[in-house]
Amino acid sequence: MKNFEELISEIDYPEETNEEVEIKAEVFLNGYRTAEDWQRKLINNLSFQMNKRFLQGCQAKELIWFYNEKIGGILDDFIY
Repeated sequence: MKNFEELISEIDYPEETNEEVEIKAEVFLNGYRTAEDWQRKLINNLSFQMNKRFLQGCQAKELIWFYNEKIGGILDDFIY
């Protein structure tokens, strides 16, 4: 069996300049920040929705079910 270094050495990567690597890293980080901000907004919205339902008289069981359904959808969207 080959070790990790041997496997990696067999892959032919094109040479990249530092500028190209920095641009790729910046693009990745911008995408990550955008996804993080979107998730934060969804979770914040979920909190407002739960407070609204609580004020309308929802019981704990209904709130937990609502929360689990919504947070599951948020996590599914984030993963895919």
